[in-house]
Amino acid sequence: MMRKDGQLTAVSWGECLDDIAARLRHIVDAHGPNAIGFYFGSGLGMDAAGYRMADTFFTNHLGAPPKFSPLTIDGTAKVLASTLIGGFPGLNPKTDYENVHMLLYVGVNPMVSHGHKHRHVQSGRVHP
Repeated sequence: MMRKDGQLTAVSWGECLDDIAARLRHIVDAHGPNAIGFYFGSGLGMDAAGYRMADTFFTNHLGAPPKFSPLTIDGTAKVLASTLIGGFPGLNPKTDYENVHMLLYVGVNPMVSHGHKHRHVQSGRVHP
């Protein structure tokens, strides 16, 4: 589906990809290749063929834009937050599920973000 004149319209893959290519080309021509960042996260980072295609073909044709990964997005923030809050960069918080009375996740959905351990609490008991 692609939005045309404010309405979602069914289009072919070719039309969709041509539209994306034109938009990316316009951005690169107007602002340079560093105006586009490429994120190698989630499934792409684990798919060797997809990673290779994106890394070699896509980014080279765009002019080698900046590349980001879960390490550059999440990993450094964890070290920074540990340092700023706990005074030590190596803190690795583990939730004490057995003794927790209330657990509040902010900015994350552990049911879908596979990188977080989660358990369900029902009737006062913790369940994996």
